[in-house]
Amino acid sequence: MDDSIQLIERRVKGLENHLKRLGSDKKGYLKTCDGEIFFDEEFYDDNELNIVNQHLYQFFDQDVFKSNFSKISEFGFNTDGISQFISKTPERQLYTVKMMQNLWHNAASLGIIIMNGTEVVGYTETSLGY
Repeated sequence: MDDSIQLIERRVKGLENHLKRLGSDKKGYLKTCDGEIFFDEEFYDDNELNIVNQHLYQFFDQDVFKSNFSKISEFGFNTDGISQFISKTPERQLYTVKMMQNLWHNAASLGIIIMNGTEVVGYTETSLGY
């Protein structure tokens, strides 16, 4: 589990840096009401969810996973054969086109030229580091 926690930490920090760089209005970062449906043979009891939530709380300041059976019918699914719906409270969505456009604009404002389809055959490092 330690590797998974480290991966989550890197992703959260990376996203935080991205949001600071571009600002929340330019990234296409949307809160979603997301979750996972589990079928008859799959089920996670509250104790299992609590253990995972305890590890993730340090990153999100809230429980990440919550079992919520009422969401199944709320989303219009037939409950036959479905054992559980787990909500992912901090779930977000990135609009990647908007994010990339704003990253390009940000780079250009810093004087960085981005060239696609170009082969780099070598480079020379100067006293300035580039």
